[in-house]
Amino acid sequence: MKVLIWTCGFASQHAGSDIYREAVNKNFDVRIAGSRSNPIPMWVEFCKYKPDWVFCLAIHPRLSEFYRKIRESNCKLLFWYPDQCDGLRDRLWRTEYKDLADALVFSILDTAKKYDNLAKDVYWMPQYFDKALCYDRNGKLPLRLDTNKEIYDLCFIGSTDGLRRKWLIDLQSMYKCKFVIVNRPGTPNEVRGIKMASIYAQSKIAINIQRRNFLNPDYFSTSNRAYNAMGSGVFYINHALKNMELMWKEKIHCVTYDNTFNQLVQTIDYYLKHEKEREQIALAGQQNILEFHSLEKRVGEYWKVMEDGFKKEKR
Repeated sequence: MKVLIWTCGFASQHAGSDIYREAVNKNFDVRIAGSRSNPIPMWVEFCKYKPDWVFCLAIHPRLSEFYRKIRESNCKLLFWYPDQCDGLRDRLWRTEYKDLADALVFSILDTAKKYDNLAKDVYWMPQYFDKALCYDRNGKLPLRLDTNKEIYDLCFIGSTDGLRRKWLIDLQSMYKCKFVIVNRPGTPNEVRGIKMASIYAQSKIAINIQRRNFLNPDYFSTSNRAYNAMGSGVFYINHALKNMELMWKEKIHCVTYDNTFNQLVQTIDYYLKHEKEREQIALAGQQNILEFHSLEKRVGEYWKVMEDGFKKEKR
């Protein structure tokens, strides 16, 4: 089975190159080309390579002509989408993108449930931890709470809105914190890979403060922060989310709070004082991520979706 990955781009914030790397490591027959802004290199490679599937990360209404040309060429098309959908995005999925692809893979269960009628096959495959990017020179993840380095009570890595900024300012006055605020991917202060994993590993606790408009969805919904933090070995306090038992067990892999500042502080204080309990949960959470939610494992699952569709077509 031949697969062409149509990536959004080749900058560090785009997942296409990472998915391609893992596919190559698995000895899959795979190519990568194109971008969201310039689809022509993808089409040139498509015509030369003649893939059985296009694994498409470049999703935009002005690219609809290329989606149709791909399917008219007897090639199957899969859309992979990792984000929440609201407002304009929701309207685009329900109108412009309906029936364009053979298969849809969403990283957020709420989204997969909402759009389960937009293609023949719709899947929920959660986000992942790209452990290969987080290895040190010895091929290992950073040591947990290395006493030879600075250790923090609390860390947060990500973008901010008004609520997050307020809470982070208040928390910074209460604890020894390491906050890395990244409001645009690809900016100089963005941390990825080993730098990101090292911050998490040197922090006793990592927190999530969910954006207000994404609180309490009908189905499991969380950001890739959970996978990166837990995969790096830190104890993780997640926002309250429905159906968490589909992925993790409360007080086994991570803990949650009720999305209020007071309970977040109470939870932080408790686990700063109870080190043994905290570190047992942190270790179990990391083991869960490495076993079930690595990019290596997820790529195998993506390919199984395409292989199953390819086999059906050949019958």
